Amino acid sequence: MPPGWRMASLGKVAQIRVSNVDKKSLPGEEPVRLCNYLDVYKNDYLGPGHPYMAATATLSEIETHRLWPGDVVVTKDSETPDDIGVPAVIDSAEGMLLCGYHLAVIRSSNELDPTFLAKQLGGPRVARQFARMATGSTRYGLSVSAIEKLEILLPPPSEQRRISKLIRTFDEAIRRTEQVIAKLKQMKQGLLHDLLTRGIDENGELRDPVRHPEQFKDSPLGRIPREWNVRKIGHLSGSFAGGTPSRSVPGSFGGGIPWVKSAEVGRRGGIYWTEETVGPRAMGTSSLKWVEAKTPLMAMYGATAGVVGWLGIRATTNQAVLALPPHTGVADARWMYWALSWRSDSIISLQQGSGQPNLSKSVIDAALLVLPSSLTEQREVALTLDSMESLIESEIKTKEKLRLLKTGLAEDLLSGRVRVFEDNQER
Repeated sequence: MPPGWRMASLGKVAQIRVSNVDKKSLPGEEPVRLCNYLDVYKNDYLGPGHPYMAATATLSEIETHRLWPGDVVVTKDSETPDDIGVPAVIDSAEGMLLCGYHLAVIRSSNELDPTFLAKQLGGPRVARQFARMATGSTRYGLSVSAIEKLEILLPPPSEQRRISKLIRTFDEAIRRTEQVIAKLKQMKQGLLHDLLTRGIDENGELRDPVRHPEQFKDSPLGRIPREWNVRKIGHLSGSFAGGTPSRSVPGSFGGGIPWVKSAEVGRRGGIYWTEETVGPRAMGTSSLKWVEAKTPLMAMYGATAGVVGWLGIRATTNQAVLALPPHTGVADARWMYWALSWRSDSIISLQQGSGQPNLSKSVIDAALLVLPSSLTEQREVALTLDSMESLIESEIKTKEKLRLLKTGLAEDLLSGRVRVFEDNQER
């Protein structure tokens, strides 16, 4: 343990209280805002403007379970032991904010910084302790005494605050990156709609149906440019599914030929590797066919039905994945990927029956897509959408790097392997 640090049970340096405030609104009670399980589970910090639930509580409940800035709230109960002890720091408690059911409040003294405590509680060492302490069979829970017995590391308060400040800097950078990603995804959806209903004219601009209504016509898919057509998917591309080789035949699996399953179709950035491979012997069966790189794919069955993917390598697929290679000179492959993505919800709605969608080849072949008559325009549309997707991918990679850096730094700081000194402090 670093010099100046000590180990202490949480009950010695903080007060722990479990809430029993439910979500009901009853006449005669005081209106309150309620901090619930998901508020804590999904957020590291709960600050101004957070959309808490409206509820009511008695004066006794308000006095006992009111939250204040600096409180740390943790999930106390869950269906799995991995989800208990998840912390969030109350940065702001505007109005009458109360702690809800299945949560515990940890209110620390001046010698325990709230953020430092929350980061320790969220780390793997404490998570293992919580998992051992949890009781239950179908639902796991922590008692107050179990939380009080938790052993935590305590640097001097000033060092705790410096550690907290560093970790929060990374958390804020991650939060801002997530906001950028969310904004870019919204922009992409708007751009996808505009480009696949209006297209790009000879000047490289979106056609304007308001200023130039004469440039548009009615179609089964709404107003589209006059030069465009509406075609069935089966007229624009080939379509074939794969299969599953017999696992009892030696050499059928593990032969190095990528084998795409439906769960892999929606992989971010396209499919460039697969969890399983098949052998050349399996390719000799009638159910498996080669699918060339740069081919759009669509999952056909179950939870992933309607998900559109992009094949970045030469591969084969199982029977739940439909390959849709566009006909040469008719449709650009990347444009078709975006057109299928835009229409996927409508294609799912064509399924028959109830329950999870099961899309057949014939249903997908009969679904309609808009088709710019010019391959050049198709490629310009696809290139514009690809550029937006690249921006999103770049921000996602930035967020992943920040998370990795933060995780490594937090482990070092919270264990004392790396110390954070003041400028005039001896190292």
